[in-house]
Amino acid sequence: MPGAEKCLANLALTKSRFEKLGRQGLLDWCNEVMRESQAKYCPVDTGNLRRSGRVQVMKDSPAEFHVRLSYTANYAIYVHEIPMAHDVGSMKYLSTPFNLMSFRLMKKLESEMAGAV
Repeated sequence: MPGAEKCLANLALTKSRFEKLGRQGLLDWCNEVMRESQAKYCPVDTGNLRRSGRVQVMKDSPAEFHVRLSYTANYAIYVHEIPMAHDVGSMKYLSTPFNLMSFRLMKKLESEMAGAV
């Protein structure tokens, strides 16, 4: 049945496009969150903490896609979690923009995938 085979091939192609768009959309969003974190929320003394921000793909397999947003400075967790006054930035400098921008992720993925159909 050539019609059924063509339909299955088109479905596989569409699935592949969705997966690619989803992975790229998530990665783009993570980079946006990190830029926002570094620009508006991350405390700055020497700039070491701000420069240590990373977006890293941890797992990219056909079944899973994991991305880690982190600050690698050895004191990053203390600055993030312990309330203290900062001349620039604030505590929760990564979780705040992550939470504030989370609604954008679904909207971004919806709009990108709508064009793939």
